[in-house]
Amino acid sequence: MDPKRWFILGLNFALFFIYSSPGIPANYYVATNGNDLYNGLWPTYQGGCNGPFKTINKGANTLGAGDSLFIRGGTYHQTVSFGKSGKKAAPITIAGYSGEKVIIDGEYVIPTGPYDPLVHVGGNYVTLRDLTIIRSKGGGLEATGNYVRIINVWIQKNREQGILIRGGYCLVDQCDVYSNALSNYDAAKGRGGWAPGITVCQGGHHSTVQNSRSWDNWGEGISSWSGAAGISDYNLIQNNISFNNYSNQIYLSNTQYSTVQKNIIYVTPKNPCSGNQRGIEYGDEKPHHPNDGNRIINNFVMGCDYNFSWWGGFPGNGLKNSLIAFNTFVNAQRRANFRIDDGKGTAVHDGCRIMNNIFLQENALPITEVSFVNGIKFSNNLWSKIPLPAARGTEDVLGDAQLRKSGPTDAGSLTPEYFKIRAFSPGRGKGKPLVEVNDDFFGSPRGISPDVGGHQYGGGS
Repeated sequence: MDPKRWFILGLNFALFFIYSSPGIPANYYVATNGNDLYNGLWPTYQGGCNGPFKTINKGANTLGAGDSLFIRGGTYHQTVSFGKSGKKAAPITIAGYSGEKVIIDGEYVIPTGPYDPLVHVGGNYVTLRDLTIIRSKGGGLEATGNYVRIINVWIQKNREQGILIRGGYCLVDQCDVYSNALSNYDAAKGRGGWAPGITVCQGGHHSTVQNSRSWDNWGEGISSWSGAAGISDYNLIQNNISFNNYSNQIYLSNTQYSTVQKNIIYVTPKNPCSGNQRGIEYGDEKPHHPNDGNRIINNFVMGCDYNFSWWGGFPGNGLKNSLIAFNTFVNAQRRANFRIDDGKGTAVHDGCRIMNNIFLQENALPITEVSFVNGIKFSNNLWSKIPLPAARGTEDVLGDAQLRKSGPTDAGSLTPEYFKIRAFSPGRGKGKPLVEVNDDFFGSPRGISPDVGGHQYGGGS
């Protein structure tokens, strides 16, 4: 036999032995010009059976714990499901090939069901990264597995939600999610309601959404909520930018022991999704599993319908054991800056603290719209105009917060520098130390005499 053929035969045998041996991670590849009859072990065709797969599902079904699937650049018109599980020490990775743009495009004809996701991750310990998911007939991406990591994924122009997390201990990091929930385009409620951009819901728990942007979605921007299909608690929403979404920029509903911190939340005039664009909304949407034990701290909020709002429609719902502290709320544009609804006259609040916040309202709109606040303690807040008596607290400060207001404020450009206080702000040193909050938006320590609002003067950039 020709020595070259002996070499190729030996190489193929060695590769078969290596990649079929248990416990040895393998790299597989998918390309638009591949073939599912190839072995998937090569990023480009090498001859014989040596080349990339053609469909992402073929690669997904080949994976085992510790393996990786790299998808070559191009557009894939496929419904994708990752059902295999990795392990804590050997997760599965599915990623776009380095330096190449991968687009999974539903063309509004797939998947079959109107609420099904174009991409589904059902396995545990799976990392999905560096992909673009667009134009699904239903949702963009859904994760029902546990310990799923979604990193640097772009989700856009899908009929329903952008990213939906229903597993536990999951992570959404560095993702861009925009122009989703198109079934509600122009407030049409084409399927009876609207979907969120990014949500941890219906059983998603102990999960984190961070360092991501959600904008121009025809539903909520980022949310955590429980429903009949499952409880979503102990979630963390931090270091995100959420703006110009149709409904709420950040929404907590029937969620317990979750934290919303260090987010930039805003609405700009005449944006594409103009509607009831509230900032942080905290609602008891269902009669069961009421909100309890949540923390809303160190956020910057500007220009929303209400910058903060609580509402409830069921007897006994209310703000319970919650902390709303060290936030900066600036200039609501349609209603009041800070609102607590009467819950149809049945609200029951208990153990809630609203303190160390800046409320700046420079236009003619009211700074507060509150009622039925028994069980809520207000203190150490800085108000730019006199609030309603029900919202006044001990050691409050009245005056101009003296924000820097530096930099552009148009869509996609607002930075946290805008919300920094100046040296002579009347909120300097007027806050009360809290064991739950040790730093400010920028990570600077609070100290024993903290400033109110999201910025501790002299720190952060």
